Amino acid sequence: MRQSVRLSILAPILILAIGQLSVFVMANSAGPIDKTTGAPGETTCGDAICHGNLNVGSGSVTITAPASYTAGQTLTISVNLSNIGQSRWGFEATVLDGSNNPVGNMLVTDPTRTQISMDILTQREYIKHTLTGTDSATLHTAPGWSFDWKAPATLGGGPVTFYVAGNAANGNGFSTGDSIYTTSALVTENTASCCVTPGDADNGGDVNIGDAIFIVKYAFVEGSPKPPCCDQADADGGGDVNIGDAIYIVKFAFIEGSPAPLCPAAGPLVCL
Repeated sequence: MRQSVRLSILAPILILAIGQLSVFVMANSAGPIDKTTGAPGETTCGDAICHGNLNVGSGSVTITAPASYTAGQTLTISVNLSNIGQSRWGFEATVLDGSNNPVGNMLVTDPTRTQISMDILTQREYIKHTLTGTDSATLHTAPGWSFDWKAPATLGGGPVTFYVAGNAANGNGFSTGDSIYTTSALVTENTASCCVTPGDADNGGDVNIGDAIFIVKYAFVEGSPKPPCCDQADADGGGDVNIGDAIYIVKFAFIEGSPAPLCPAAGPLVCL
């Protein structure tokens, strides 16, 4: 009698626990919780109470990024994941500066398969898979994910590190039998020059009358913002940013045959 009573009490508890576990696993299939990239101060889903199997077996995750960046530049980053026999996939990535603070901005380029979240306390951004982005029933190798990262607008950000954790899952609806892999990629800052688009004083992506106006305000209106990249604002290559650069841009924009803006011969320039 006592045993049947105990069973009658335990049964609903077990059912509830299984239900909660199923909800937890399904929630992660639609995107992992924040702070599980393996970055400094973070855990991963490879701990014992989650998926386990951290960096074991023949699988791997890779993150591909350019070797360096310049101020204001947008980089395309890709993540790939593989493990023989697995059939469902997930990832989460973040990017930090040398002091382990969030840096730049992560940008979604594939909204069907990736999404962004932010941790309120740390202000770290996370890009991760969506439910569609788990690519269920895709064997052995994930199709991979890609996203953009926009570097800080001003020079001096220093090297940044991309951290990523990938989940090579077996698709059974539970956390058992899955494998978590982590890696990171260091991207250095190109401090020789941040000049990507000469004459683009406001870093808007092209050269037009707006850039000339930006320079005039910077030169004559107290409290006006500095050019994000002084090398780009130095349109005439003269070694500083002044009204001459604004005139140079106006001529280029409106007088046919005028010379195009230049990157300075020696950089980087610093706007005072």
